[in-house]
Amino acid sequence: MAKKNDGGRFMLALGVAFVAVTLFAFNFLVQTASGDGEDLGVEMQISPNTLTKWSEGEWTVVHADINRSRVVSSTLRLNNVGVVKTRSDSVGNLVAYFDQPMVKDSLTADQWASGSVQLVMMGDLWDGGTLTGTDGIILK
Repeated sequence: MAKKNDGGRFMLALGVAFVAVTLFAFNFLVQTASGDGEDLGVEMQISPNTLTKWSEGEWTVVHADINRSRVVSSTLRLNNVGVVKTRSDSVGNLVAYFDQPMVKDSLTADQWASGSVQLVMMGDLWDGGTLTGTDGIILK
């Protein structure tokens, strides 16, 4: 009875995996190194879009239209409040989580009285540039 040559199949699978990892790494390097250190304005949406003084929400979440792999996550700040955690959405864009009580504490009495505010998120990019995004929310 002839033995199957499973070693050949294993080597083929290993080669395919190596090529896939290499292409992923190359794509990441191209995305992060192709920038020229410019300041980048990004579109962003803040959730919830209404904050109340008495709400007990845990997170203020920013969805930004920039690939997460371009951003030095630890440098992100929303209204001068540091980011707690980040993730990628279904298309690879940045989703950043900020401590909601700290975000509320960063607002002035005049901002609360006005009923709305523009929050600013800033951070660094791996290519040496920076990102800035703003979104308005309602205050109650």
